[in-house]
Amino acid sequence: MKVAFVVVMTTMLGALLFVLGAIVVKVVPGIPGALSTFGAAIARGEVVALLGLGGIVLGLVVLVVMWRGAAPGGVHRRGHWEYRGEDKYWVSDDRD
Repeated sequence: MKVAFVVVMTTMLGALLFVLGAIVVKVVPGIPGALSTFGAAIARGEVVALLGLGGIVLGLVVLVVMWRGAAPGGVHRRGHWEYRGEDKYWVSDDRD
């Protein structure tokens, strides 16, 4: 139930941000031109545009790695879930 709630709320927030972004792009006169100029610069292979695009991709990769690392147990720690009543706890397998 909690997971479904988070998924629905995240989807709604994403849709809201998408709509707000579309409104901003339509209302602010310079944004469509800037986006098309950036796209054209990438297509021409300009170094600065490619570095900017690489920075965006690298930022997204870092966010995904951080998200995975923040999960219970993280990327490196071994463990398992234990249930105590209705609550769920992460228990590390590294205990001596």
